[in-house]
Amino acid sequence: MWWIAEPLDLHRVSDRISTLYVEKSHVDRAENAVVIINKERTVRVPAGYVAALMLGPGSRVTHGAMRLLADSGTAVSWVGEHGVRMYAAGLGPSRGADLVIRQAHLASHVTERLAVARRMYAMRFPVRT
Repeated sequence: MWWIAEPLDLHRVSDRISTLYVEKSHVDRAENAVVIINKERTVRVPAGYVAALMLGPGSRVTHGAMRLLADSGTAVSWVGEHGVRMYAAGLGPSRGADLVIRQAHLASHVTERLAVARRMYAMRFPVRT
């Protein structure tokens, strides 16, 4: 899928805004930006520019905006007024422990560990004919 960012396309965490707090606003998607709309103004924020979006009371978010935030690796949390309490959070699949659990499984089973070692050696030292 062409719209999902590759790991090299994402902004480095040090280049991102750490958190963005939004309340009493509508969060939507316009191309590859998140659009925050309230009574006073409309603000466009590049999705890959925010590390975590905190949605406060009165916030509405569209499916398109959530999908864009997930594709860009942005964490989303639903919080109370001024970010005091956190009610729910959503993280992308790359932030889970699935890969670590898989690696632990492969390392702890002898047959799988040997198969991985053979594949790694085969990649590093290809058979020449």
